[in-house]
Amino acid sequence: MQKSIYDETIQNMFSNKDYTDEYVFYACLLSKCNVYFSDTLESPAGVSFTDNYNLYINLKLFSEYSLENRMAILKHEMLHILNGHLLHRNENKQHKNWNLATDCAINQLIDKNHLPQNCIT
Repeated sequence: MQKSIYDETIQNMFSNKDYTDEYVFYACLLSKCNVYFSDTLESPAGVSFTDNYNLYINLKLFSEYSLENRMAILKHEMLHILNGHLLHRNENKQHKNWNLATDCAINQLIDKNHLPQNCIT
């Protein structure tokens, strides 16, 4: 699968006047990440930190969502970075509980109409 669905999403974050107020800042942050496409990722997207911030996209799962959902997913991943969740995740021994708590916290900062139906709030 081509990465065009990802490119289309980023383009809308930058240039679609209906979305730029909410998403252009996060699109700028995305430009600072190394982006990797992997079909083995169990979720549509994820982030990590090594020497740089890394964004992982499962294009098959990512493409199943609407444009608003995809933008919200990318904003969600950038909010993990901005809130320092990657730095503290390694200190936390209960990874599943940590992930649920941080997901719930940052999803409060995303337009609820853009969030996928299956996410935690």
